[in-house]
Amino acid sequence: MIQFLKTIVKVFALMSLFMANSVLADFHITLEGKDKNPRLEELVNQITADLPPSIKEELSDGIRLRIKNLNKKEITKYDDNCSSKITLARVRRFQNEEPVIEIDGVNLREWETENRAINCAHKNNHQYVKATIIHEIFHLYDFQKKFSKNPAFLNIAGFIAKGLIIKKRTNLNQLEARSPDRYEYVNNEESAAVNFEHFLYDSEFKCRRPTHYDYYARNLKVEPHRDSICQTNSKISMSSQTMSGSAIMIKDLDPKRLYEVHYLFAGKGDAIMSRFGHSMFRLVMCAPGRAIGPECLNDQAHHIIISFRANIQDVKMDYSKGITGEYPSQLFFLTLPDVINEYTKGEFREVLSLPLKLTAEEKQRFIQRSSELYWSYKGKYYFFTNNCATEAMNLLRVAMNENKEVQKQNIVTPLGMYDYLVKSKIGNAEVFQNLKLAERKGHYFPAVSEKVASSLKILGMENTTFAEFAEKNNALARIQIYQAAIDLSDDQVMTAANALRVEDLILRSRELQFTKTMGAKLFGNEPDPRLQGTVLGDRIVELQALYAELSAENYVKAGYGIPLEEEFSEIPKTKIDEVSLKIKDYSKDLQEIAAEFFSDEVKELKESMENRIELLKIITNAK
Repeated sequence: MIQFLKTIVKVFALMSLFMANSVLADFHITLEGKDKNPRLEELVNQITADLPPSIKEELSDGIRLRIKNLNKKEITKYDDNCSSKITLARVRRFQNEEPVIEIDGVNLREWETENRAINCAHKNNHQYVKATIIHEIFHLYDFQKKFSKNPAFLNIAGFIAKGLIIKKRTNLNQLEARSPDRYEYVNNEESAAVNFEHFLYDSEFKCRRPTHYDYYARNLKVEPHRDSICQTNSKISMSSQTMSGSAIMIKDLDPKRLYEVHYLFAGKGDAIMSRFGHSMFRLVMCAPGRAIGPECLNDQAHHIIISFRANIQDVKMDYSKGITGEYPSQLFFLTLPDVINEYTKGEFREVLSLPLKLTAEEKQRFIQRSSELYWSYKGKYYFFTNNCATEAMNLLRVAMNENKEVQKQNIVTPLGMYDYLVKSKIGNAEVFQNLKLAERKGHYFPAVSEKVASSLKILGMENTTFAEFAEKNNALARIQIYQAAIDLSDDQVMTAANALRVEDLILRSRELQFTKTMGAKLFGNEPDPRLQGTVLGDRIVELQALYAELSAENYVKAGYGIPLEEEFSEIPKTKIDEVSLKIKDYSKDLQEIAAEFFSDEVKELKESMENRIELLKIITNAK
């Protein structure tokens, strides 16, 4: 009986193999009559050999290839820079007949000439000819398999669901310089065909666009250029406010050092764009030499924050621009200390770090996609339809592109994303069962307003909120309140320390308010006429230009997607030091200039700093 079953299995296996080969054998590209010639038949044979078996199986009825003039005048050769708008090929479908691919005669002329390099979507003219035909063949395959309509592909290709009522898939990417062919932005069908060209013919595609390559390889069941020796650059640059003496640092997004990915959620704030919180991700990177494991949570200096933000160059946020998509939306890499200070101290918002249950493959894909977006994406920021939450969810969808439930979720707010991750069990909310333990382990970062309430109580201001205390009392009034509380206290050092905590927070909030006030009067809807044409505005613009000099895009060679290792040059330390020194000098000048036009604000800041010095003296002398 066992031998009989084995025989049956072999028979079915042979039948399946025969049927598969029969189907592949049926696939053919037929050259129409007058266009036949040995050179063109060689082209057809090469394309037939290049096509993945899964595509030939789907198109087993065959294809006809026709040479035709598709442009108003005859094109004699390719434009080496691809700047001319010409039609190279198109698909024609007829009922009950083989589909026809019409290609312009220029393709035949280029194929019959010698192979030459071109500065175009492909490296040489012969490869471009094949890619042109392959592109149209993929359209036929896509028409039958709906490859380009798959939500997982749409998310990888950057076609997001935009619109409050009618969700229309749109590609908002404006960074054409890092695209292999800007034609991919026309629609999802063209995007699928363009990327298929490069998947099949570009040996660097798997390094430059790893998430695309992975998706095509998995779905088409083929891995072209699998043994390609290209090396992806894994380094990125990021600025920091907490670094001493430098305005920028270089970090390595090494997947082998990634322990966990966390959803970093900042609680709601007062500003319009902050009412529903803020969505970020935290890459829990292990320190060099550290074994991958829970101890990596302690390596906070090495953790990297991913934050999608409106790239606002206006100094002052214009909410109407945020609603109409006039600000670019970009991925920023930030340090964990900067982000925690920004939200807990600067905006009095708590921050939750929710661990995500991702597989090793999903974590690698997460880092790869983050790098792709860092180098190749500049979208449009819309407060309601393409904000930090929608961008963050798109990134997670790509990382988890085999999870169909994740692909279907419509998330538009940071709080909505947090709730979904918890309910779906993708996020491990158990870490928040004990908030004190969560705080010690770095999963929970309370807003300083929670801590400052106890400080105000010690100062005898328990019936006053921090906001009320800061608003009603200037620096001189505050030092008198502090001094009175210290004089009445049995523990003067402790009381002075709590007063210092309050004053530190007030000073930081005053600095933020001052920046916003200055921005509004210089660049707002109703600018102060006294400031127009002064050196103050010029200096702020110059400061922005200095920071722009340290942008990583200035140190990478032309190309698409993630730069290869040899294409990225680390920013020279001498340049970083030079620009950092200029920034410090400009900042000092800016303070002096600002004092002339904002005397009340500057006076309050100086007196607040003097309060800090006075409180520190009390603490130091008492010890």
